[in-house]
Amino acid sequence: MAEIGWKEELVSAGGLLSALDERLQVLHQSIPFDPARPREWELAIEAAEREFFEAAAREVPKEELAEFELRHSIRSRSLAHEMRYFQPNEKEFRAIFTAKGSGGPVALPTLTDESRQDDIALVSGIHSVGVELKSALGPDRFKAYLRTEQPAYRNMARLVERLKLPPEALDASLDAIVEAENRSFRGGTRLPPGDPYPRELRERLDRALGPGGAEKALEVYPIPFLLNP
Repeated sequence: MAEIGWKEELVSAGGLLSALDERLQVLHQSIPFDPARPREWELAIEAAEREFFEAAAREVPKEELAEFELRHSIRSRSLAHEMRYFQPNEKEFRAIFTAKGSGGPVALPTLTDESRQDDIALVSGIHSVGVELKSALGPDRFKAYLRTEQPAYRNMARLVERLKLPPEALDASLDAIVEAENRSFRGGTRLPPGDPYPRELRERLDRALGPGGAEKALEVYPIPFLLNP
């Protein structure tokens, strides 16, 4: 969990958590990682962890166990990896980890939802989760969190990483995609014959992502007006 930068070490009288850590490591090692099926492995180990923590709750005080899970569970490590584009500090990570619980908010379907719908409702179907997160993160960081939760954002961020481009390339390409999404939402995905917008959109993506940028973007995201010119 070095990505989060924990401020202090967790200690427990009698070494209960030290023993718990050893048992958790044994549990993790008992479920071999299959690189061909990473999601199945993650689900299996999270299910095993849930049983582990339910049993541990009979031995360890609730507050200490919650802190231990925050720092050492696979769920926590997975969340830290998911949040690498949001880059939360420790306080923000704690708030998101707690709010997501064992299931967590659903991912957002498109970039344009952020501008079309109430931002609290976007976080999940449970209004209280959105209220809690917006209060904990503040309006600006909450908006950034919503953006990085969206599959389109993550797909493009991975593309920019793969191409070894600077963050500005992500911002510029996403701006072009969001504009296309919004225009599609307002008027449909087809344009009159000879409309210059598809060419202009390709040029913007080429400038952001390098030669062939539009085709590269289409590999990871179905951009309106390029799929249906």
